[in-house]
Amino acid sequence: MTKRIFPALLLCSAAFLAATAYAATRPKPVTLPLSDIFQSGTTACGRVGGKWIPGITASSKPGVFTSRAAQLRALKRDQLLASSDAARAKVEKKIVKLQKRQRTEARTCSLGPTPTPTVTPTGAPIVPTATPPPQSQGCYDPSRNTSCFGIPNGQVGNENQGLALFTSSCAGCHNGSIQTEPRDKTYSQIEASFSSVPSMNLYIGSFSSNELSDLTAYLNRFNPNQ
Repeated sequence: MTKRIFPALLLCSAAFLAATAYAATRPKPVTLPLSDIFQSGTTACGRVGGKWIPGITASSKPGVFTSRAAQLRALKRDQLLASSDAARAKVEKKIVKLQKRQRTEARTCSLGPTPTPTVTPTGAPIVPTATPPPQSQGCYDPSRNTSCFGIPNGQVGNENQGLALFTSSCAGCHNGSIQTEPRDKTYSQIEASFSSVPSMNLYIGSFSSNELSDLTAYLNRFNPNQ
């Protein structure tokens, strides 16, 4: 009976050792969060140790990832356990092929996952709202320009420019006070005053039409008919 038991034990031991060796040569997968796995074409990449590396995934087991490095280690163990030179040469070819693929895929994985493009809702184009032009205040716009009070067509008088002109050229005779200004005069009346008022004869032709327009704008700033 001992003779029959001993061969059986040898067979069991051989089977156990073979199973152990096979398990030792299998690549060991890891389980990663789905956010740490992405697919770029035919290349699967997983983030292991803070780096994106190439590998394979199991479609039936989401999150299970086996790196190419683990596959290579398993193949090298297979090569060491190979029973013949022919078997070792066969495994060597697999190793060379996988190393080449690993290098190519490593470049792809090193770029990381492609950001998801932002989808812009379709629909009617957004038309910017035009800023309304400043509203005029009677005869004057917000910048105090005017073409009223008989100012010639195509010309504009400016109240602020008229003030500067009146201060430098007219205030000396008009005592620089509002009470002595020739208020509410039209362009033609102001132009004619240089000929009709003896003290102003000296200034005939001294003012351009633009300057007369500015004076007209200034002297009519309180005009109740504007």
